[in-house]
Amino acid sequence: MNLTSIGDLARGLTLRTRSTEIKNKIETLSYELSSGRVQDLSGHLDGDYSHLLDLDRSLSRLDAFKVSTAEAGLFTDAMQLSLNTIAGAVEGITASLLSFGTSNQAVTHENASAQARNELNAIVSALNTRAGGAAFTRAPQRMSLRFRPLTR
Repeated sequence: MNLTSIGDLARGLTLRTRSTEIKNKIETLSYELSSGRVQDLSGHLDGDYSHLLDLDRSLSRLDAFKVSTAEAGLFTDAMQLSLNTIAGAVEGITASLLSFGTSNQAVTHENASAQARNELNAIVSALNTRAGGAAFTRAPQRMSLRFRPLTR
């Protein structure tokens, strides 16, 4: 029967090598646990980067959605301001026209006509508003309105 024995120097060298390997493994695992990241990414994935690339693609898509959502928010905020302007113009002219309708004076009717023209120009201007390079409507840029004085 053959008995193989290891000498003291060989045993010391083996233990020192194994101790160094264990220290390196503990250091690597401590780093990964504290940071939440793998220290050797290529070794961990074994060359299969498909999951990592899928995550990168998904993050890029989410960034694009974020930009689109911000642009849509800007557009709808500007459109809401334009609609508020139109509502204010309609409210302003409604009361004036109702009060002008009860009087039969030509000067009052001309004033009503002029005010209606101004409010309509304000409404057309609000509809021609652009936000972020996009127009709200396809209305002509400049509308020339010609009203005749109201007569009875």
